[in-house]
Amino acid sequence: MPSKPVAPTFKNGFGIDVELKKIDSFGNKLAGAVFTVYTDAACTQVKEVTVGNAKATTVTADANGVVKFRVPKGTYYLKETAVPNDTFLTNNNVYTVVVVDKDTITWTASNGADVAKYGVMNIPKETQSVILKKTDNARNPLSGAKFEILRYDRTKVAGTEGSESLDSGVFWTGELNYGTYYIHETQVPEGYEKLATGDNWFILTVRENTVTVSDRLTEAP
Repeated sequence: MPSKPVAPTFKNGFGIDVELKKIDSFGNKLAGAVFTVYTDAACTQVKEVTVGNAKATTVTADANGVVKFRVPKGTYYLKETAVPNDTFLTNNNVYTVVVVDKDTITWTASNGADVAKYGVMNIPKETQSVILKKTDNARNPLSGAKFEILRYDRTKVAGTEGSESLDSGVFWTGELNYGTYYIHETQVPEGYEKLATGDNWFILTVRENTVTVSDRLTEAP
């Protein structure tokens, strides 16, 4: 007598894996940040997600700075509801992720950051006084150059766009949080030729009692 057929059972993980990386202001991986996922742009309706094999309402960055969870296709909104530790500023940005399939996941951020490329950055509370000055090769001050300053994740530092060097050569003074920055010279002084794209960029590093500026970069960062 033939045996009765049995329908096989397939156990598949429900949803699509989504991940982002956490970095500090120098671009180093950063563990410990906690994110909450929402279904609405106002971030009031919490979405239960899958983390590993368990359901969860929050997701924590692992030792490699990776935030990973699983959701059905759709549009979701993330907020960092706890920073890694109290040395960092609160992150109030909202990160929107549109999940179509495993190969089509797009991110946008309220601060304009490229999440897919750079991840989500935490900014430290500590700052250092900085004076930035434009000079020629002989260290003589140059006026009329314009600049903007970008953080490691390439978001612009508020108030720096269009900063112009004065007769003293100074084009920006103020406090900057510790981290790696990119100085972009968007306009050269009158009488000077604009250099190749890469030659208009410099790396600025800000640490406690230390501010350094690199030589011109050979290509845009």
